[in-house]
Amino acid sequence: MRIPTATTQHYLHSIIVGERLKKNEFCRDYVEFLATYIQADKRPYSFEQHRPLLEIAQRLPQLREVWVLKGAQVGLSTLAVGWCLYLALTKGYSVGYALPTKVFARRFLKTRFKGVIAGNALLKEAVRTTENVGLMTVAAAGRDGRPGTSHLYMLGMENITDAISIPLDALAFDEVDVLNQENMAWADDRIAASDFRQKLYFSVGMNPGLGMDAGYQATSQRVWVVRCPACGKDGQVLEELFPECVRRVGGAWERTCVGCGKPLAVQESGRWLARHPDRDVEGYRVPQLIIPGVSLDYIMGRWEQARRRRSLLAKFRSSTLALPDAGERQRITADILARVLDVYPVQVTAEWSVGGADVGDTCHVAFADFQGGQPDSQRLRFIRLETVPSDRMVPQLSDLITAMGCRCFVIDAKPFRTEARRLARLHPDVVVLQYFKGQAFGISTETHDGHTYRTVSEQREDSLDAYCDLFDPERRGVLFPRYLGGGDFLDSEVAAHHLKGSQKVETLDARLGKNVPRFRKALENHYLMACNNARKALVLLAGGQGPGGAGVLPVFGGL
Repeated sequence: MRIPTATTQHYLHSIIVGERLKKNEFCRDYVEFLATYIQADKRPYSFEQHRPLLEIAQRLPQLREVWVLKGAQVGLSTLAVGWCLYLALTKGYSVGYALPTKVFARRFLKTRFKGVIAGNALLKEAVRTTENVGLMTVAAAGRDGRPGTSHLYMLGMENITDAISIPLDALAFDEVDVLNQENMAWADDRIAASDFRQKLYFSVGMNPGLGMDAGYQATSQRVWVVRCPACGKDGQVLEELFPECVRRVGGAWERTCVGCGKPLAVQESGRWLARHPDRDVEGYRVPQLIIPGVSLDYIMGRWEQARRRRSLLAKFRSSTLALPDAGERQRITADILARVLDVYPVQVTAEWSVGGADVGDTCHVAFADFQGGQPDSQRLRFIRLETVPSDRMVPQLSDLITAMGCRCFVIDAKPFRTEARRLARLHPDVVVLQYFKGQAFGISTETHDGHTYRTVSEQREDSLDAYCDLFDPERRGVLFPRYLGGGDFLDSEVAAHHLKGSQKVETLDARLGKNVPRFRKALENHYLMACNNARKALVLLAGGQGPGGAGVLPVFGGL
């Protein structure tokens, strides 16, 4: 008698389990699948204390890309685990679950996935795990109605191999802000050949304008709005109203109306509202405040500790309110930007200005004039911000310099040094080539092929710190137009580049032998860099010639 191999045994097992799955009506609906097969805290999964998650679960089968910016411990990971198992078991899809590292992924498989599987007899029978390679082989109903197998892969995004090697139908990205962003982008190719091609992103957001927050900002931006059953006040978004929306009632903490102070029925009187319903990609923000399953005593205990310390406050806002906050690592925040806005027209011509350009595939350009009377009230006021194609940068920048009456224009010497020098030859008294090098602000010249060019050099960290210092509330040395390109400045690319580019991250300094905070690199910070170059242009102008020279250095000097 021939003994079946392990592969044959699993195939026969798949047929048996697959037939049983086909006959099970609960497998046709994801919400019923959750309630029937998935356990949370050793109890059947329930939306009773997590009602805002119900719409997300109901819509997942129809969505092809969704971002969920969440607070910690709101039930999303269990929802995602259940979703991955549902796709593999009932649809025959191969699914990838991505986490920051392979070690993290294997541990998550052992604790979360196997914990869920162990709670149900059918799941235990249907799923075979191979922990050392992070693989689950699933006996599935099959896409064509016939029994078969599918796979669920635990992926560590620290290695590009996990990002590109296996074809998949769906991808779930957990802990987005600590995933390798480049490898995460490469992983998109894994689902290219599938008809389903779904991507689910969910994470606490820690970095404004980056990672999870950047993804959510590009979506429909659904928020949970609550209507007060007592006074009828509608549109209350609790995370944006905190702490005024929480108070003690009868000795216990309650979510309360900011209008009448009466308790809110946060689940029964709440609904999802899309702030950008016209966008193709769906996004949800799920703070702890809208999940009654998260204790208000716990939330308010953390708030009491956090409100006195900036570092703890940043963690509280990120993990409790689902409002990404990098704390002291974020030099410029959305609140800070909001304080440096004023209503004034963007200009296409000017009598005089200073300007700067950040050069890459697209050249980002900023022009500013200098507004104010006394030195302590003078402000660098940006009056024109736009982009220029790099292959047309010389003639177009030359026209802009002329139209804006530019007296000093600082442009990156690299990566297009030839073009930067051509521009400098067209405007020798205006254009200065910029280098990030040296330890102090330095002005010099360089000679090439018989031409002499003015240069300015500065250490990158010092340069960006000096620009960010202009946003200090006490200094108020910079001004932007409240409306830009037909919309609010805070929704513009200029604002996004300032939020991304002004963030620091701990980086190993080989010379010092320890981690030090440094501004992030290799990200979309182009307008911040262009505006910083305009700041340098003003410093150069103030130090030598042109209008605005007197009285400028007390504000912008010291470099």
